[in-house]
Amino acid sequence: MKLPAEKFIIFWCKLFAAMSTISPSQRPMFAPPRQDMPVTPPLKRPYPVGAENGEAHQSAKQFLSNAKLFHGTIPALLSPFTQVGDLDVEAVAPLVNNLLEGGAEGLYLCGSTGEGMSMSVAERKQMTAATLRAVGGRVPVMVMVGACPVEDAIALAKHADDMGAVAISSVAPGAYPWLGEPAATLPTAVQFFSSVARATELPFYPYWLGGALADAKQYLAAMRGIPTFAGLKYTSGDLYTLQQLRAWAPSVLGRELNLLSGCDEVNLAACTMGADGAIGSTYNLMPRLFVAMRTDFELGRAAEAMELQRRANVVIEILLRCCHCDSRGTNIVAGLKAACRQLQGLPAGYGRAATRSVTWSSEDEAELLAELRAVGFQVA
Repeated sequence: MKLPAEKFIIFWCKLFAAMSTISPSQRPMFAPPRQDMPVTPPLKRPYPVGAENGEAHQSAKQFLSNAKLFHGTIPALLSPFTQVGDLDVEAVAPLVNNLLEGGAEGLYLCGSTGEGMSMSVAERKQMTAATLRAVGGRVPVMVMVGACPVEDAIALAKHADDMGAVAISSVAPGAYPWLGEPAATLPTAVQFFSSVARATELPFYPYWLGGALADAKQYLAAMRGIPTFAGLKYTSGDLYTLQQLRAWAPSVLGRELNLLSGCDEVNLAACTMGADGAIGSTYNLMPRLFVAMRTDFELGRAAEAMELQRRANVVIEILLRCCHCDSRGTNIVAGLKAACRQLQGLPAGYGRAATRSVTWSSEDEAELLAELRAVGFQVA
């Protein structure tokens, strides 16, 4: 939902007013949103859902000519692995159904949270196929195909297209330093993106992992030659640049971009700066909370939205600290999976050692779960 400028101004005024009226001493540390009510539904979107994957896939391609495809809360789906590291394909459907029942409006596969960088091409294809079968055309699915040689990325893009995904995404080469790839420059990143994007007709959403490559206008100008460049997975806390990408896109590209924020802890702030939706890891654990927050934002309920972001950040702070994410951000995956398994009874599996920079022990897991229970975390 695109809010006109006057609604942004009204929302900000309400937000500042809310900041002065909510007393921290009167609030619980954490509580699930609307615990005595059914799931807060997201606002109705114009996504062309078909009865079968193929129908949704084809109608989505036509739909993209005049509208943005992704909106709202889009979990970066956890890839369930057994304790010995094998992909548990049978566990995918329960994870998908839990998120869609919680109001998720799309899914993002095999990115950092999905541990795609630790998976073989065959495993990534298995995960994509299993997820799209489970989704059954109910919401749009985007598949991350990068973090691998360009030939593999092209093969993964074509497979995603064949399976019924409605978009593909990629990090630039060198996004994960522990894989040993040299960091990309803007020309090498664009060359990689162009090769991958041209493998299919699907909309292409590169990662934005910070502004080291270029400023907003330079980046858009460099990407102008990729006709399927439809949006960004914007994983940065620099929300000024997010707004600049939104502002410059019509004049540089001749079209708006579908901008999706990637930092869960500033989801609400990104909404106010023009993000159409958000892709995130903690949405696996708290889908209902983030769906409710986005709905509150779009209906102008500033105080309610602000309170839900605060509650989410109580949990996010615990995860970041207990999972040692100051060492490597993807360490959070092991903690998310433990919380989903132990607190929600979901078959989320276990994190792969290749994703982590530190050993994840039973003591670490116990500490994380104890802290989450101590602040009253329940199913959210």
